[in-house]
Amino acid sequence: YGAPSGAQCANPNAASCTARTPAIVNYIEYTVDGRNYITYRNDWLHDEQGQRTGFKAAYYETAVSWTHWIGNVITIRPEIRYEHSFGADAYDNPTATLGQGKKNQLMFASDVIFHF
Repeated sequence: YGAPSGAQCANPNAASCTARTPAIVNYIEYTVDGRNYITYRNDWLHDEQGQRTGFKAAYYETAVSWTHWIGNVITIRPEIRYEHSFGADAYDNPTATLGQGKKNQLMFASDVIFHF
């Protein structure tokens, strides 16, 4: 019983359901040289039913990252990202209840990508 892929439908016995989540994303990339790129990204997402994030809210995110090629096979990509939830305490919320989390999150992350 229930929808596939873990969807949380209003009717738990439904075989499928629809979750509207309009979004927009923007990338601006600057080429420093043949091996280095700076990327600015920002996006907005409105999770109308809480299907994508677990919380009914609109979200804004902005990030700056640096991509560096090591040879022709490996790239490293450190980034700093800020996220904000409008209308829900969606971050650092282990109990998944309002008033228990935060509306803002700052993250430092890095990727190592092997191209083959």
